[in-house]
Amino acid sequence: MPNEWLTLTEAADMLGISSWTARRWVRDGRLHAEVRAGPYGPQYYVPAIQVEAIQRARQEPLPGVDGGAAPEPARPANGRRSEAAPPAAPAAGTVAALRAELERLARHQEERWQAMSRELAELRRELDELRRSLGEPPPGDGPENGRRRRRWLW
Repeated sequence: MPNEWLTLTEAADMLGISSWTARRWVRDGRLHAEVRAGPYGPQYYVPAIQVEAIQRARQEPLPGVDGGAAPEPARPANGRRSEAAPPAAPAAGTVAALRAELERLARHQEERWQAMSRELAELRRELDELRRSLGEPPPGDGPENGRRRRRWLW
């Protein structure tokens, strides 16, 4: 199966996603596809190897989380779920760790935003100084910005 190609619809079915989601993945670069001549005109074709790799990656547990997904709750002997069984709650330590990581990332993002704002203000000051030294008017003055005053004809 190394040289086998699947249509986009076949690949989407194998991955358990809609064909529209598969198209979005192609557009976003998450899924490689080539446009080739199909039986009804141009059609997307996806390498089967890539589909298998995505399937394997989706089946592996997430790194850093014990056991991957939450285990299925035990069912009674008759095979039916009991109505009173509460849903499985995520591990408290995992939630706390994720919350701490999110707060750390938010602080880091805020620091980056402030640094970029300071850098932008400095660059604007330098640009204004260069314009003054060259004798140019500040931006927004005059017709050189492509905005001319329109005369109304009544």
